[in-house]
Order: sequence, then C-alpha cells, then structure tokens
Amino acid sequence: MLAPDAPLPATSERPLARCARAGAHVALYLATLAGTLALLGRAAPPGGGDLLGSKLQHYLASVAQHDTVFLGSSHVYRAFVPAVFDAELAAAGVEARSFNLGVQSTHQLELEYLARLVLDEGRGHLARLFVEYQPFAPQLDLDNAFQARTVHWHDAEATALALARTHAAAAATPGGIPLVVSEDEHSILGLAERCLPSWWRIDRVHLQHFAKRELCVARGPDLVENLRGRARGGEWRANRGYLSLEEDERRAGARAGTNPYRRRREAFLADLADYTAELAALEREPVFFGDGEWMDARLLQVPDFTAYRRMAAEARAAGVELVIVVMPAGTCDRAAEERLARELGVRVLRFNRPARFPALYEPELRFDSGHLAEAGARVFSVELARAWLAGSGGGP
Repeated sequence: MLAPDAPLPATSERPLARCARAGAHVALYLATLAGTLALLGRAAPPGGGDLLGSKLQHYLASVAQHDTVFLGSSHVYRAFVPAVFDAELAAAGVEARSFNLGVQSTHQLELEYLARLVLDEGRGHLARLFVEYQPFAPQLDLDNAFQARTVHWHDAEATALALARTHAAAAATPGGIPLVVSEDEHSILGLAERCLPSWWRIDRVHLQHFAKRELCVARGPDLVENLRGRARGGEWRANRGYLSLEEDERRAGARAGTNPYRRRREAFLADLADYTAELAALEREPVFFGDGEWMDARLLQVPDFTAYRRMAAEARAAGVELVIVVMPAGTCDRAAEERLARELGVRVLRFNRPARFPALYEPELRFDSGHLAEAGARVFSVELARAWLAGSGGGP
C-alpha cells in the first residue's frame, strides 16, 4: 500500500499512444454500429409505411416480371389499371407487364427518390417508367414530419437535394409565404425557432429525418414481421398495385355515417355545381391543389423541373423510356406543362384538359373531384395506352 504522500507510479504509455488506443476503440465502436445498422437495413423490409412499404416489397421481389412502372400520388394509385393498359398495348402488338406504384400524397422529392430506386433495381428488366408530373412544394409541413413515409425517402442523395432546393426557395421568397407550416404556435421552442431563418428549421428537420432513417429508428416492428415471413398489404395485389376507391368504400363497412369514402362520394355528387366551376377554371387559368380540402392552402407550388431533369438523365443512362404524365385531376399550369417536353426531351402526356378528354371528367366516371372512379380508371388506362402508342404528347 502506498503512503499518502508517495508519488503515483508512472505509466509507461505515452499520451500519443493513449489517444491512438482511444481512437481505435471509437473506430471499432463506429464500425460495429455501422455494420449492425447495415445488417438491420438489409434484414428489414422496405420502409415507407404500410402501403408504400408493402408495394415496394412486392415490386422488388418480382422486379423481373415488370417492364413498366407508373409512379405517382393517389391520382395514379386510383387511376392506372395495369391489366387494362397491358391489354390495350397487346391489341396493338406490344407486350407489357406493368405495375402501379402510386401511393397517396406523394410529392416531387419522394417521386425522384422512388424513380431512382426503380431505375436501379429494374436495370435489365425495366423498359418504361411513367411518372406523374407535380409542381414543387418547397415548404415543410410539420404535420407529416417523422412519419414512416417521410423518413423513408431521406437517404443521403435525396436529403442533399431537399436542402439545396429549399435553400433556393427560401432565397427566392424572402418574407413571403412561410417555408415551414403547421407549427406548434404555443411551444417555447417553436416560438424561439420562429426567430431564426426558415431555411435553418428546414435543414434541421430534413437532417433529423436522414438520421432517423440511417439509424433504423422505429423499424423494429417491421423487422420482426419480416423475419416471421409475414407479407404486408395485399388489397391491391390482385390488380398489380391498383385499388379502386369503390373497393376501399366496400371494405370500410356498410354504415354510411362512419364510412369516409362514402361521405366523400356523396359530398361530391351533392355539389356538382362547384365541380363544373372547377372544370371551367381548369380551362382558362393556372389551378393548383385540386384536392384543396385535403391540402394546406399555405403550401407554395412552383414549376421546378430539377427532379424531373434528374429522372430524365438517369432514365437515359439506364436505357429506359421516361414518360411524364399530367393526370386528369383538378390542377394545371399550361406554361409549365408546355416547357416540360422542351426542356427535358421526354414525352409529356397531358390529360388535365376536359375539352380534349371529356369522358375523364364525366361525374359518373369520377369518385370525387380529384379522383377517378373504377370505370373512369379503366377509361384512363385505355387513353394512356393509346396516347403512348401514338407517340403523342396529348395534343395541342
């Protein structure tokens, strides 16, 4: 035992060696963490929530069976019937096996991520990629923050693109429409953050999404279900990704008062005068967010083609035909739509013109103002096939 005033024994390890040893421990920890996360990422099924995750899981497991994929929002999910489209092409002597990868509320940044994924995974099998055109909404809607869908597309490339484009939007709209919406107005942190530039808040939330994705946060239940061999989803499987709103209405139950799909349909039929007015506006002026009852009116939309340019370049490099489709919904920006084909060098099929495609806007073929009914989806799928076969851009 050392005396109280005895000097401590000198260590033979030099400070530089101790730092190197500590650094090696940190490196080993980080490498172990990265390896564990990589294994978890490979073992877990695709992220994106129940609908997108299950559709991606099914598509990736059967990628060699599909030479045509259609990406987009609910306007695609409820409108593109692969079997009808393929049959119309077959009648003209063209073989196709298509898949509907549309999901609700998809936006431009997510579409760009999904297009990159489909082009990478479909290499050697994919011949055609149809993508819904949407203007760019640079704002961040915090009501949807940290949902599985929002986290899923935040890989390094998509996050960097989101940061660059929101910075550009912030610089272009100083003091204008807020770039962050649906904030907690009573939170102390929320009040403090409103004193900072909006781009800082956008950066923070995008980077938090990226970190959550890379660290596989909250992926445990998906991983367990995947290890147990349970496939997610399934209602759309019989129709290769398509599911009608009528089918959802039937599944929601017979009680009209508690069936949200039935309420939507009844509200649409009860207010056809407003629908007629919307169609008239669609012919004469730019109209954004045709599904206004489900959208935050403060969100800004701009005709930014950055994501579509990237899709076009990546599709050309992969030897895949990219086709941009303007869906038969209640939105339009004629000047932007006409620029698309010129600037991207791809075909643009435009169905948001009631005078050109009157059948697609007949009330009996619509489920509501923004979505086609099952009969309308079949008509649209035939029209899409014919427009593609004709090499048409949808006409003047």
